[in-house]
Amino acid sequence: MFRLVYGKEVVMPAEFIVPSLQVATITNMVETNTMQRRLDQLMEINEDRFIISFHQRVQKVQRKVWHDKHIGNKYFHQGMLVFLYCSKFLKHLGKF
Repeated sequence: MFRLVYGKEVVMPAEFIVPSLQVATITNMVETNTMQRRLDQLMEINEDRFIISFHQRVQKVQRKVWHDKHIGNKYFHQGMLVFLYCSKFLKHLGKF
């Protein structure tokens, strides 16, 4: 929200004590070791996010395969009684 209003990320006061990458670039800090460590941490975070998203996608596919394997087919014949549900009519019924 802050970025939408002001066009930049929020800077917390604690970041001036332990500078973030944004504060370091604004104040032109020349400590290359600190900036290099910060960039390395950011790269590790990006790698972790990629690995986590990959595992989530794999789990989603595995759940879909299991579900599709265990779902039962339902066959309907003429004369059978079935329940027809249409949610578009719920708004006309009011709240229960």
